[in-house]
Formats: sequence, C-alpha cells, structure tokens
Amino acid sequence: MKQCFGKIDLHRHLETSHRFEDVFELSRQHKLPVLSLLTEEQIKQLFRLPQKPLYWNQWYQHLLLLRNAYHSLECVKELSKRVICDAGKERIDHLELRFSLLSMTSAGLDSNFPIPTDFFSRAHKIIEKIIEGAAATKGPVPSCVRLICSLSIGNKYSNMLGHLPDLLIPHVSCIAGLDLILNEEPDWKELSRTLSILREKFRYLTIHHWERDNSFSSIKILDYKPDRLGHGIRALFYPDVLDKIIDNNITLEICPLSNLLYREALAGLETHPIADMVRLGIPITINSDGTMYGQTLHDNFLWVRNAFGFNDKILDDIENNAIKARFV
Repeated sequence: MKQCFGKIDLHRHLETSHRFEDVFELSRQHKLPVLSLLTEEQIKQLFRLPQKPLYWNQWYQHLLLLRNAYHSLECVKELSKRVICDAGKERIDHLELRFSLLSMTSAGLDSNFPIPTDFFSRAHKIIEKIIEGAAATKGPVPSCVRLICSLSIGNKYSNMLGHLPDLLIPHVSCIAGLDLILNEEPDWKELSRTLSILREKFRYLTIHHWERDNSFSSIKILDYKPDRLGHGIRALFYPDVLDKIIDNNITLEICPLSNLLYREALAGLETHPIADMVRLGIPITINSDGTMYGQTLHDNFLWVRNAFGFNDKILDDIENNAIKARFV
C-alpha cells in the first residue's frame, strides 16, 4: 500500500486520542481527582486494546474516568497540544479534531445537574484552552487543524439546547463546524430553532448517527442537511435512509477499527459494511475516531486493504472523498 494513504483525518476525538504517558504524568503533576489516586497500572489498563469487543457502556465508563483530566484547565491546554503533535508525528496533513464541549465542561465541575451557574464561564474557558493548546504546538504538526465542537443532545443536556448559540457564536472564528451527537430523541422543535440560528454562523455540520444497534434512529436528522455523517454504518438497515444519503451526496465518516471495538456497532452484520458502501457508490472516508489504543489512521487504511482487498484505486477514491469533504 502506498505510504501516502492516511493523510486526512476528518473524525478524531480529543478525548479518545490521549496517551497513557501523558495522562499519568499530568494526573500526578496537577493532582487530578480520581486519576491521581489510580496506580500506574490502573491508568495503563484504560489504554489497553480490549481482547474482545466491549459493550458501549463498558467503554464509556473508561471515558468517564479519563474525563477527570479536564478538572484542570491547564491540562486541557496541554493535552490538546499533545494530541495535535501526535497527529503530526503520524504525518497527518489535515486534522479535524472534535471536542465534546458539554461533557468536558461538566467533568470539571463538582456540582451535579441542574447546570450550575458557572457552567457557561467554564465552557468558554475550555474552548479558549483548546485554542491555546492548538496554537502552542511545535515540531511536525498537521499543516491544517480544524476544531469541531461536538454537542451531545440527550436527556442530560436537553436544557442546554436554547443556550448553545450564546455559548458558541463568540468562538465562531475558531470553530470550523459542529458535530451533533444524537443517541436519544431530542425536542425536535427546540433543536430546529437552535440549529437555524447556529447554521447562520457555522457553515459546516456533521451528525453522529447510525453507529450502534439499539440506539435512537430517525431519518429526520437528514432534514438538517448535514454535510457529513459520523459513522453511519447501520444506515444499511434502512433503505429510505440510504436513498436520501445517496441523493444528497452526504459523505460518511467511517472509523473501521473503532467500529470493531463495540459489540453494538456491528451487531447483526456478518462483517464491516464498508465494502458494501463502496459498491453502492456512497461517498465514504476513512478516519481514526481516536488513537488511545495505539491505532493510527494509517492502521485503519491498512486494515480495510487487508480485510477487503481494496486496491490503490479504491483507496485513492476514498482519500479524494476526504479532500472534497473537508471543513475548510
């Protein structure tokens, strides 16, 4: 396989791209809650590639532990910088890095919901620290880094919907696009109102959907005219959805090795559906999702080549899809 494959990563999460060494070091340096009480081996265990697929909730418990790193705003800055530098070492040329603003903000607050009064102040500081971290990178780094704000719209954050414009619009010059995560049915009226305001300021939208079995599914999300879909591998179960994806030329952000981690992702499928998507002419891209288990973007390209016999022409087409779908 040509070494040039794997230069554009459109779907990489900040939270799932940390390294054990960084989290361990910073947990001691900043006396981070929970993490500083774990042994070196206990933290290392969070970064070990599972021997068999996890249930999503099992993996999510690991993520909740790691989010304790965001209690320190300086850690947010330092971890953001290191994740971008790691992408440079991978020889990533164009990186679109997602950060889960609401989750990162609440992880750094001791209060429980309803949302405390200092939530908004801290959310602005989280964004500022990520931007500072991106600006502080040195050495080989991607020539283009775009920050994508991921917004989990579920029951926990349902009361945040109406506040999102005030929270995000002040940072419009530094955020390239929005990533809507819909795992539960939202208040459609409020979501429509909020998105109509945000999309006047933010040009690009991607929506996390059709990733896991037994999760919320609705063709309504396509009415919001997303530029891309995060994952989308289970759209194959819904012919009307597939037709609309193809008719509207919506690009899918496929993260093959990540999909293999979760039992619910490929449930009911004999194998990963990426080959079927290529055959159907759906514009797909290959991405990392995250690198915490040591799997790079290039590893994802290598896996689909070995698993499905994709030749250089197919991989070239996939890379060209990424070029066209960039949020630039």
